[in-house]
Amino acid sequence: MSAGDPDVPKRLTALCSCPQNSNRLICSAVFGFDEAGRLREKLRFAPNGLVVTSVDIQSVEPVDQRTRDALQRSVQLAIEIATNSQEAAARSP
Repeated sequence: MSAGDPDVPKRLTALCSCPQNSNRLICSAVFGFDEAGRLREKLRFAPNGLVVTSVDIQSVEPVDQRTRDALQRSVQLAIEIATNSQEAAARSP
């Protein structure tokens, strides 16, 4: 993947859309859905009365190595583009 690659925006969009949905995905796995299909707001354990009302997500990482590598390359490319842009702006009078 290079800056001149026409598929870079498509790949970045595909990779970046996953984290946006990861919170909902994780919360739906923890809390589940009610009969109407809405995400439940809490999870209650009847045997001991424990109630879970929120989930603190520390990090989300791709499990697939190819996806992880592609995401890392995308981040490196974005940093390179930003750095080049800042250097060009600094050289301009």
